[in-house]
Amino acid sequence: MWNRLEEIWPKLLQKFGIETSAGLVNEMDLALLEEIKAKLNREISIDALPALIDAIDGGNQSDTFQNAAIGIDSSAFLRIANHPKGEDLIDYFGATHSCPLILPGQTIQEFWNNELSAVDTVAKTLAGSFDRFNKDLDRLDSDFSDLRNSLQTALDSFRDDHGTVYSEATVRKTLSLLNALQSKARVPFAPRTSFRPLAEQRQMTKTPPGFRDPGDGDFFVWVDFLLGLKQAQSAGEVFDKAILLTNDSKPDWGRPGSTHPILVAEANAIVGVPFETWTLKKFADKVLEV
Repeated sequence: MWNRLEEIWPKLLQKFGIETSAGLVNEMDLALLEEIKAKLNREISIDALPALIDAIDGGNQSDTFQNAAIGIDSSAFLRIANHPKGEDLIDYFGATHSCPLILPGQTIQEFWNNELSAVDTVAKTLAGSFDRFNKDLDRLDSDFSDLRNSLQTALDSFRDDHGTVYSEATVRKTLSLLNALQSKARVPFAPRTSFRPLAEQRQMTKTPPGFRDPGDGDFFVWVDFLLGLKQAQSAGEVFDKAILLTNDSKPDWGRPGSTHPILVAEANAIVGVPFETWTLKKFADKVLEV
């Protein structure tokens, strides 16, 4: 048996684009990845029609989460720390939630790239540009108060969402969140090279998630999340639902009250449990009710 495994191991690693020296996968993970890939590529069919019926017939989301595996995408990740009840959410993740907690590797990557590295700089640049623009308007005789107010409202809205990234309070809360997740969360990375052709094919066929965006970030959030769910099941962890927290409002994830039925069908085929997307607001409201 072991001789046979030694013969096929390099071929399996090559198939999934993984270097032998990386030490990041094992035989179990390779089997999980092969199953995920086969179903996402429709080599094994998914039951899409019942999922579509459920999505149309009153929506396919519920209000229960206590026994759910929970994942977090990048659009929700930063906002946990900045949420008015962020400390309660962090406490819930760190001390209360007993089912799998999954932070897709792609979420960490996008968090750093888009939030910590760029967005705060953009907010500061916009504020500086707005100040200079106001000074230029002051040199004119006409009244531009309506324009000023409109631009100020837009700038304030942007700053509320993105402009406090490097504030001391936000850094403290973000580190508290990261420490809670470090002790509890799985951080799965599916191999990018082997899934890249599939990402391109799904983009061409408008298969969710992510077909409304350039690039493959949402797709790899999805694959990482599914891998984390499969790893949790293989480790004997029990959950009866999978929830991904996302503030992405585009229909390639879902619509109000309904998750995209293709994603629901894929999750059911791969993990065997219902799948729902929740906004951070909905999740926070439900956590605070408990």
